[in-house]
Amino acid sequence: MARRRGSSGDSAAGLAGAPRAEQVLAEAEAALGVGSPECDLIGVFVFDARPQIVAVSTAIFYWLGWTGDALRPTPPRDFVHPDDLVAASESLAGALEYPGYPGYLAPVDLRVRAPGGRWVPVEVRAERSIDGGDPRLFVFSLRDASDRSRTDALVTDQNQVLEMVARSQPVERTLHRIARLVEDHAERAGACCIMIAADGVLAPGAAPSLGSELTAALGSVIIGPAAAACGTAAHRGQAVVCPDIAVDPLWLGRREPALGAGYLACWSTPALDYRRGTTVGTVDFYATEAGLPTPQQARLLELAASLVVAVLERRRADAMLVYQATHDPLTELPNRTLLDDRLGQALLAGRGAPATVAVIFFDLDNFKSVNDAFGHAEGDGLLVEVARRFESTLRPGDTVARFGGDEFVVLCHNINRPSQAAQVARRAQAALADPIAIAKTPVVVTASAGIRVADKPGLTVDDMLRDADTAMYRAKAQGRGGVEIFDETHHAAALARHALETDLRLAVDAHDITVHFQPIVSLRDRSIVGLEALARWEHPDHGLLYPGSFIGVAEDLGVIGRLGASILGQVCRWRSEADAPPEVVTWVNVSAAQLADWSFIETLTATLRTHGIPPRSMGVEITESILMDDRPGWADMLRRLADTGVRIGIDDFGTGYSSLAYLRRFPIHVLKIDRSFVQDLPNPTGRAIISAVTAMADAMTLECSAEGVERDDQIAELVSLGCGQAQGYLLGEPAAPAALPKL
Repeated sequence: MARRRGSSGDSAAGLAGAPRAEQVLAEAEAALGVGSPECDLIGVFVFDARPQIVAVSTAIFYWLGWTGDALRPTPPRDFVHPDDLVAASESLAGALEYPGYPGYLAPVDLRVRAPGGRWVPVEVRAERSIDGGDPRLFVFSLRDASDRSRTDALVTDQNQVLEMVARSQPVERTLHRIARLVEDHAERAGACCIMIAADGVLAPGAAPSLGSELTAALGSVIIGPAAAACGTAAHRGQAVVCPDIAVDPLWLGRREPALGAGYLACWSTPALDYRRGTTVGTVDFYATEAGLPTPQQARLLELAASLVVAVLERRRADAMLVYQATHDPLTELPNRTLLDDRLGQALLAGRGAPATVAVIFFDLDNFKSVNDAFGHAEGDGLLVEVARRFESTLRPGDTVARFGGDEFVVLCHNINRPSQAAQVARRAQAALADPIAIAKTPVVVTASAGIRVADKPGLTVDDMLRDADTAMYRAKAQGRGGVEIFDETHHAAALARHALETDLRLAVDAHDITVHFQPIVSLRDRSIVGLEALARWEHPDHGLLYPGSFIGVAEDLGVIGRLGASILGQVCRWRSEADAPPEVVTWVNVSAAQLADWSFIETLTATLRTHGIPPRSMGVEITESILMDDRPGWADMLRRLADTGVRIGIDDFGTGYSSLAYLRRFPIHVLKIDRSFVQDLPNPTGRAIISAVTAMADAMTLECSAEGVERDDQIAELVSLGCGQAQGYLLGEPAAPAALPKL
């Protein structure tokens, strides 16, 4: 490329007053290939050490639009953007510091002045320095950085959008930013409109510059083969270009608003979600001049469309995260988090209005047996069906949530009285009446319900759920499928129960629960043939407590095993210290929870061995209900127990309706007649039942013992009916070991 030559009034020598600069310029242009097809340089500058321009390629003059006046020696500050002067100075300083060949210095991006105050982006690189001659000269090459600058600006804007997506900024705001990105980089007058697809229709999601009239006309574009540019592009799944809206048939029906707003062309690119195979929207550019987009403009719309997909995918992902955080994954019902939120809002909205909100707490009855019989997968299927049935009974505006496990809660609005909530509860219970097929087996489930109505101010979410749960447990205690409405006495009972549980844990750990013994007497010679060990708890606040007030609590707490082991240890220790005769059998009561524990027999035999107690001197009493339970492995457990030599008795016999078949299956030694039948003597009904029991015992070579003897006439009746043993207050009250008569 030719160097800048002088014309009238401005010669090449006038640039620096030294032909040496022109020579260096020519040599540098030749060495760098300036002007050749493969060279991407615009030209070369030559600076001296002051620094000032002393020579410049002719092409740079024309490219920047400089006039001859610019040929005078000029310092960089006169034509470099003020914000870029530091970078320019550092580049010059590097060239000064490394004479000879500073070409390894990194290129510097600068903006240089063009006529009219326009700043042009360029890339400047220090190529070499020359020591010969005076002054010292430096060569810098110049490249056009306009395209790269535009690309960098586009990347910056794109990254800003992606940052907004990553931070889950509001969708409308992010789409607005994408539309502005298109308008800023289109290099053509016009406006961008982003359309969002939903249910086969497109609607504007962002149109910051389009104008209200055209935006309103695009308010509902049906996706189809001939529905403006956007609807057609969404239908085809490919870009649609309308270079002249005035004559394009796709614009029938919407041509006037577009032309009226001054837009003559429209280019529409679909936003394609390739992972789901759907079109989620379109990016449309409305140009004020008719014509086709350039390849760069088409790529810009494709970039914007991909950003729209990212925005909508993030919105979908965020919505999914919110859904997963607020819904039960199994039943897809609202979970406790969402229930708490809705209940809190309902309590706040109903503040001051009595009885407008109620919660119904459901718990499936004996759901554990379903899991035990069919497995957890089938149990999950039952929960899903229960959820669907509960949903089918809801009133408009009410919510059913899965609270956890087999517990469901219904939130009721507009409740005027507790009986209304009870009607909702019974309707939900009735929905469970039809059997549910589990593994091709019809299963009928029931649910107990507790109701809490917001009948006083100041109730919190926790108060409502706690009280409904308390009422539910009260309903469950009264039988399956019941409904109980909470009142304050329930709360007091629940607090008392909690206090008892806390105290019982401490008492079991401290071995504060002791043993009293009640004699079992032979009715033939009135000798003591056995002792029943009875647990007693000297409570610091409530005094002496009997087993009926705490054994069930111990089972619920899971401490019955430790409590049973403690009682067994006390019994064996006393027998050893008192040197009780081997023929006097000590009976201990064992619950189903203890008997189901595989370690119970090992604990029993180890304790007997430790204290030197022969197994025949120990008896285990189980309730008749254990036999009726018919649990798998029950018979094997009792046989293992009998094999140790320990005697087995059935307590409260006659109350569980056990049959002869049950007695034949299990290794039983003693039948203990329930006290209710003894109290009925000499009533003929009581006589008939006891007579049948003693006859059954004789036939099966079992011993027969009666409980609750309090009168002499009862003893006479028992003797006449063939009962061999008895216990009761008439024969001896339960007493602490120290108070027992010498055996």
